Amino acid sequence: MNAMLTVESFLCEEFAPDMAAAGLPADLNLIESGVLDSLGLLKLVAFLENQFNIIVLPEELDVDHFNSMTRINEFVENKRNSMGDQIQ
Repeated sequence: MNAMLTVESFLCEEFAPDMAAAGLPADLNLIESGVLDSLGLLKLVAFLENQFNIIVLPEELDVDHFNSMTRINEFVENKRNSMGDQIQ
């Protein structure tokens, strides 16, 4: 399962069960639409760290990184790639 599908499943299960059947649009602003609030954002970050084995630094806690599934996927992929670079 790719990152976007994993994130969508988590978001629907935790925050938007009524949207699960139709699915979340990849570009839906999760903050403005009310799917995520500040506590939900922290729960999402904890999920991403555990699920994808990444570390979200305090300076990366920018709403712009997490305001849509597309942006979350980009953030996760960038973190995974940069962590891979550090391991080599």
